[in-house]
Amino acid sequence: MLKAICVTVLAGVCAFFIVVPLSDSLFSKLFSAPETTDFTMSDMFMQFADSRPVRHLDDSVVVVDLGYAGRGEISDALEIIAVAEPKVVGLDVNFALPKGDGDSLLIENIVAQPQVVLPLGLEKEGDTFEITEAPFFYETLQSPNLHYGVANLPAKNSKASIREFETGFPLADGRELPSYIVEMGKLGNPAAYEKLKARGNIRETIDYASREYTVIPIDMLLDRAEELTDKYVLVGSMTDANDMHATPINSYQPGIMVHAKALSTMLEGDYFVNVPDVVDYVAAGILCFLLVFASDSIQGKGKDLSLRALQLFLLVFTIWLGYTLFLDRRTIIDLSYTFFVVGIGLFVLDFWNWIADLVAWSSERKEVRRRKNNPDNNLQSQI
Repeated sequence: MLKAICVTVLAGVCAFFIVVPLSDSLFSKLFSAPETTDFTMSDMFMQFADSRPVRHLDDSVVVVDLGYAGRGEISDALEIIAVAEPKVVGLDVNFALPKGDGDSLLIENIVAQPQVVLPLGLEKEGDTFEITEAPFFYETLQSPNLHYGVANLPAKNSKASIREFETGFPLADGRELPSYIVEMGKLGNPAAYEKLKARGNIRETIDYASREYTVIPIDMLLDRAEELTDKYVLVGSMTDANDMHATPINSYQPGIMVHAKALSTMLEGDYFVNVPDVVDYVAAGILCFLLVFASDSIQGKGKDLSLRALQLFLLVFTIWLGYTLFLDRRTIIDLSYTFFVVGIGLFVLDFWNWIADLVAWSSERKEVRRRKNNPDNNLQSQI
């Protein structure tokens, strides 16, 4: 029992120095490159779920791909969209500076939308945020149809995966700005918005798996305008290299598609539950303890093979448990620490046994030398 406890603790310490450099921590910041400090087993579960042959077309959200369209083309597209009478329009384009006479028509077509949300960019200043990117007409244009939301996508670093969306951003003046997709959901589905706010979470996990959307290129918009009626329409570029992000299922996904999947997650209201990390640590201790304790219970010539088979079973069980909870119970439990502890448990046990054998051999050698150096004592013992 004591041996099993000691080996489990030692395995936990060793696993800590494996897992920590892969996570967002002091050690990772000191010893790991930013792109390697973003490890979580839930990404693997999301990839498994997305690789299933089952696909779901979300017919409530439509994406209009602007490609490399200029302001004039965007203005014409917005005029067509307004005629189609969508439920809400999310325009994922930041018109930072005015560019001439055509801007007046662009603004007119923006305001003509039944409900339109434009993006803002923020930077964090201490515990609050400051607006750093906004359309050039942000301070001057007032319209009941015009709304704003924060387009910032939370991640550990610039190369990390976007796994969540933020619900709100506090400003220094006491106001709180909603995120881009939360404002869209609020306008189109107040009940979904109230459910989100009732949860009280700053961030929610995006459900990326198995989702598909209708994507309409801007040059086909006139022919397919009827597909926009009573829909949440996201307007943005699918080809902008500056707006590509890593996600759990794709390392190069357009920001407009990240917003689409976040919006679908909010509208459906079937959120994930995140289990505290302490559960991962407890599971790691229990499974590793059982593995080490079994080493003294299994006897016979096939002991080593049986132990390896048990270890393999526990590793597969860890992945199966995490994936089943993720897929069927909408529960995210990061069992990466458990996986590593069980994975190195037998190695640590072998090291422990090697140290024990080395200590025993050293004691025997000392006893032999002691007897050689004290022949009288040996003779007395024999008498």
